[in-house]
Amino acid sequence: MKVAFIAKTDLATDGRILNQIRMLNEKFGNELTIHFILFPDRPFDKENAIGFHLHTIKTTVRNNRIFRFFTVVDFTFRAFLKLIYISPNLLHIHDSAVILPALFYKGIRRKRVITIYDDHELPNENPSIGHQIFNYLELKTMQVSDFVLFANHERLLYAKVNFKIKCPSNYFLNLPFYDFGQVELSSEESLILEDIDTFISRGHKFIIHQGVINIERVESKLARFSSILKPPYKILIIGASRRNFDSFIEKYNLEVSSFYFVGKVRYHVLNFFWKRCIASVVMYAPTLLNNRLCAPNRFYISLNSGLPVFINKDNLVLQNLIREFHCGYEIESFGMDFDFERIQGVQPIILKGFSDLKKSQVLQFLNVYQNLMRFSKS
Repeated sequence: MKVAFIAKTDLATDGRILNQIRMLNEKFGNELTIHFILFPDRPFDKENAIGFHLHTIKTTVRNNRIFRFFTVVDFTFRAFLKLIYISPNLLHIHDSAVILPALFYKGIRRKRVITIYDDHELPNENPSIGHQIFNYLELKTMQVSDFVLFANHERLLYAKVNFKIKCPSNYFLNLPFYDFGQVELSSEESLILEDIDTFISRGHKFIIHQGVINIERVESKLARFSSILKPPYKILIIGASRRNFDSFIEKYNLEVSSFYFVGKVRYHVLNFFWKRCIASVVMYAPTLLNNRLCAPNRFYISLNSGLPVFINKDNLVLQNLIREFHCGYEIESFGMDFDFERIQGVQPIILKGFSDLKKSQVLQFLNVYQNLMRFSKS
């Protein structure tokens, strides 16, 4: 049976997709042939595409706002032809950026192809005209799909109420399902980790912030946090670009010495950085719907690493998570008198519960595929 994933992403850092493919290969390796139609945000090494056949779509024009319409048309045409060539029995669609070729293929093949739509971004308030069009098409894709996966329970409930989805649906959390401790580090990664270890050997302690730094990730509270933070503590920045980080430092007139900047990190080596830290910062501003119903993979990575989490108190999902797992603090409560000595690793009983959660999510995801595979064969 042929399965095709289609996504616009930086595949090297997309844990959700990499985890799903690994699960399918481990469970159905002899039953499935997996193809991946990729519209890459960053180049991906084809030699590392273990477990699937990679089909990279390269458009004539890319990353140019003036010609964005032509880029969409170009990608849609090329990806649609690739789908026709592969002729998958099951199509797994990741995010609204790739729905046009998927919709065309579903329209032609109809019941001869099973489709899964995988939610990444819920439509926010006051979208642009372009986003309104894609939001409409995304809703249509959900309505014609055979199954819809959401990134957490909150998004699932919202969609059921507001999108009138009739097909079966469930959620798949962005958890760190696998231990990638045996992955081979690049020379650059090794040098950075050695430098971090040198700081640690001198008594420094790191609090990690993963991802972009912007208003939606509550940059103002991160700036305040760093300005109060005193030695030996530093904030380890991974996932942000150098330009993004420099702009943040300049905007809030911050001390660079309060931070250690790393930059982009491959998904498979994230754990090497997290395990060198004592705590993490995970924040989403509640101003937009997608943030209010956030699906925080960074929170689960922190929990998996046994690290307590600093969150913003005005995000209800994050509030519920730290209460459920007893593993966090409100960043607003942090002040000069905050006693870091009271920060302890997440307790073993909580980690056991998290381990059980991972097992149940794997089974849940594999059951979705197993049922759809049976339906396709019938």
